[in-house]
This record gives sequence, structure tokens and C-alpha cells, in this order.
Amino acid sequence: MKLNASILVYDSGVGGQVVFELLQKEQEEGRLLQSEIRYFADSENFPYGTKSEAQLLQILQSNFKRFQEEGVDTILVACNTASTIIDRFPEEFSHFPKLVTIIQPTVTAITHQELKQVVVLGTQFTASSHIYQDQLPDFQVVERAEQDLVIAIEAKDEEKIKRIVEGICDDLPDRCVLVLACTHFSVVKDQFEEKLNILNGKVEIIDSSEELVQRFLSDHIS
Repeated sequence: MKLNASILVYDSGVGGQVVFELLQKEQEEGRLLQSEIRYFADSENFPYGTKSEAQLLQILQSNFKRFQEEGVDTILVACNTASTIIDRFPEEFSHFPKLVTIIQPTVTAITHQELKQVVVLGTQFTASSHIYQDQLPDFQVVERAEQDLVIAIEAKDEEKIKRIVEGICDDLPDRCVLVLACTHFSVVKDQFEEKLNILNGKVEIIDSSEELVQRFLSDHIS
């Protein structure tokens, strides 16, 4: 990555903050050259997960056009819902700055797991798109829409967050891969880990935020 590059972390809300902080840590520890790193949360159009394909296309194209005009070099799309749209319609985004989406790094991480039973937690849109099922034919994939958890995290409703996380964990198989396929869920990853440790279940957690940052570092940092 060239010096003084402009990198923008993009999300519909607070979830992308995790990706932004991970990049800042990489920069502080010298693994990322000194570049301008910005974070954009599209609170005006939140939530993405309940919108239609056509609505999301319009929102993303409008926002990315503005970032392009501002001179942004690379956009890290820290949103599974937005990444689903971009991955399915790449021709609609080919003229924008370099886009690094979150689905493929997360799928790759899943394929490296020995456990074949996978539970994907996502927004209503991501779950109904079945993008993870489509790309993981050798795994038993269950995609769960947890839109209420997205809303609770954005609202910082701690009581509701705790109740939903505990309910999800209680309902998981004893041995599975749990995929946090919405960066909002990265914000409460520690709550998932704490509850699963109490249950003593054999559950491997894959955090899409971490996978996006690692893919970016491996593919784009010279």
C-alpha cells in the first residue's frame, strides 16, 4: 500500500468501528504503512438488512461516488449486507475505488475448519440471500437472521443484547462453527465467547471483521 493512501472503512453502523480499530492497531504496530484511515457509518440509511436489493444498490452507488470524488483509494466494506450486493453485481461497482468486501475472506476462513456444521448469524438480507450456503456446498450451513440483535447493538440496549446472545448460544449445536457474519456482532463477540465457555460447547467462532482485516493486509500491503 502506498504511503499517504486514503483508506475508508464502510459500514451501515457501529460494527465497522471494530474493523477501523483493528486497522489502527496494525498501523500503530508498524504492519500498515502510514495511510489516512477513515471510518464511515451510514446512519442515515440504517438498517441495511431490511432494505431491498434495488434500494441497497442505489445507496451504495451514491455513497461510493462521493468517496471517489473525495479521492479515496480503497474502501473496506465492513458490512456483509453491502458486500453481498457488491459481490453479486460486480459490474455495477467496477468504476469505483478498489473495494475489499467481507464475504470472501469469511468464506475462506470457514473452509479451513474441520467442523462441517456451520451456523451463520447475519442480517435479514444476508440470511435470505443464502450467499454462504451457495459458496459452501461441502458444509451444513444454517443461516440465521438476527436483525433484532443488530438493532439492539446499534441502540446500545445492553439488556436486550444479553438476552438475544444468550438465546442464540443456548440454541446452538454442541459442535459447530459460529460465524459472526455482521460486523455489529463483532462488537459483542466477547459476550458470545463468555456464554459459550459457560456452556462448555465445542464451538469455533469466526469473526468476519477480523477476516476482512487479515485479507486486506495479506493482499494489499507490500
